[in-house]
Amino acid sequence: YGLAPKEAVARARSSILSLLYDTKKEEELEKLHNGIIFTGCGTEADNLAIHLALQANPTTTSKPHIVTSNVEHPAITQCLQSLESQGVISLEYARGT
Repeated sequence: YGLAPKEAVARARSSILSLLYDTKKEEELEKLHNGIIFTGCGTEADNLAIHLALQANPTTTSKPHIVTSNVEHPAITQCLQSLESQGVISLEYARGT
């Protein structure tokens, strides 16, 4: 069961990478394969993006401060509110929203 889906995902990653980086050589594209992440839905993608952004920009002196708005999609606001309640971030809502 595992080999055919694994190969299909590898082909999909290669296709995406060749569209994004059509001037790169194949061996350069191979290094980027794990940078293509497939998610099951928009909410999962939103959560992953937030968590990866926080992970990529660690702060040692204070909590990350994030500004959002009241018109943001619930997938974003619920994730941010959860991170705030866990003490991971400080959250602020932009005025006028």
